[in-house]
Amino acid sequence: MGQVYGIYRGDNGACFYIGATRGSAEERFRQHLAASRCGYHHNIHFQNIVRKLGESRVWMRVLSDTGESDTFDTERLLIQEAEASGQPLVNRYHKDGRRPPMRPRRRRTEGLRERVTSALGGLHQGRLLPGVPQDTRHLFAEALAGMLKTIEAIESQTESS
Repeated sequence: MGQVYGIYRGDNGACFYIGATRGSAEERFRQHLAASRCGYHHNIHFQNIVRKLGESRVWMRVLSDTGESDTFDTERLLIQEAEASGQPLVNRYHKDGRRPPMRPRRRRTEGLRERVTSALGGLHQGRLLPGVPQDTRHLFAEALAGMLKTIEAIESQTESS
C-alpha cells in the first residue's frame, strides 16, 4: 500500500508540498522534518519553510491511500491539480513530469579530513556539531570569537599590570 500526503503551513493553512511514499506517511513526514532540522533536506525551499515556521507549525495530512503501483502517478496528478489551481508548491519536477535526479552528497576526501582534524587540534570526530542548524552554528562561532577577544583583552591587561 502507498500513501500520497500533503504538508501544510501553519501560518496560513496552505499546502506547500505533496509527496508520496510506499510506506507510512507519518514516518516520511518525520524524515522530512529531521532532514530539514539537520540542514540536509533534498529540497532547499521545503527546508527553508520548515526552519522559518518551526516544526510545530508544519503539519501533514494523508490525501490518498493508493495501491503500490499507482502511488507516484497519483502524486503527480495531485501536484498538477494543485499547480493548475494556483497553489504554490515547492515540489521539484521536470516539465515532462519526471523527478529530477537526487544530488549525491559530496564525500570528504581523506586529505580534507586530515586537514580539518589538524586544524581543530584533533577534536574533529565526524561532523561538526551534528544536528545543529547552520544559523545556530554561526551564532555559536560569533560567541566563541567574542569570548576569545575578551580573554585576549584580559590577558593583555594582566601582562601590562
